[in-house]
Amino acid sequence: MTDSQNGTIRNATNYSPSCLQIIDEGLTSGPIDEDCLYLNVWAPTKPSTSSAGYPVMLWIHGGAFIEGSATQVIYDGLSWTNAAINENNSFIMVSINYRLNVMGFFSQLALLDESGQTIANQGITDQRMAMTWIRDNIAQFGGDKNSVTLMGQSAGSHSVCIHIASPLSASLFHADYAYVCSATHDIGE
Repeated sequence: MTDSQNGTIRNATNYSPSCLQIIDEGLTSGPIDEDCLYLNVWAPTKPSTSSAGYPVMLWIHGGAFIEGSATQVIYDGLSWTNAAINENNSFIMVSINYRLNVMGFFSQLALLDESGQTIANQGITDQRMAMTWIRDNIAQFGGDKNSVTLMGQSAGSHSVCIHIASPLSASLFHADYAYVCSATHDIGE
């Protein structure tokens, strides 16, 4: 894969670092780094029989917005996409990292705009930027940018609900599946 910043080839066969967080065995695998805004793409090797391409599932990890990663074994897209292929229901899976804890969800009164809305919700912005990347690039992997389903668990599910409610995200996905969603938790979207 070509690195757009310097035009070099990037080895995309290994996971990139997880975002900064307190290490919790089982939830964090591999290195952590501030340079963490990466995504993983798993796609079938055979071209789609649909001219539009394969539908896309965007997985948003959980972890209470303070921990977790797209590299967690439980979210391994290879097993998910292989199971779908075996059922003749192929799709492309994308999992994303987003900034966590104070790096992604820092909030205080000084960071509110004139209307009282936060201007510092970087974690949700990171997710939205990944959705924009998918819209602009998923066709290169055989995906259909007009068939993107958001899925998440725990904080990832809450993120899905935030994107459902946000006009900034509305054109970036077409279906959703949230495992647990609470409308009572306000993180300032």
